[in-house]
Amino acid sequence: MKRFLQGLFLSLIAIPLVVSAFGYYDRIPLSVFTQTGRVTIAANGTSASAALASTGASSPIATTAVIQNLGSAIAYVELGASSVVATTTGSYPVQPQQTAVLAIRNAGYAAAITAGSAVSVSVSTGY
Repeated sequence: MKRFLQGLFLSLIAIPLVVSAFGYYDRIPLSVFTQTGRVTIAANGTSASAALASTGASSPIATTAVIQNLGSAIAYVELGASSVVATTTGSYPVQPQQTAVLAIRNAGYAAAITAGSAVSVSVSTGY
């Protein structure tokens, strides 16, 4: 019940979201986000991927990915299975020094790519 109420609260305070053709993006207050893991992807002109991190089997199931582009070029991010590949034409764009919040659903991996210079993409998982 507590997780349900936290999720409900998160969905109410994150409105209005900025809607683009690629999905929903906004910064969420980290005080209501419980991080269970984090991984950093070194993104460049070739798609790179990494397993979504977790603190272990005893952790609650992560439902949300907070993706931070730590670089100066647009990063394109895709969530999926171990074979996931990000593209500059169909993946979620995360602007430089910005954050995207995505639902994990059944994804176990994240992939990132850029059209230009290399950037670091931080993917925090949690609920």
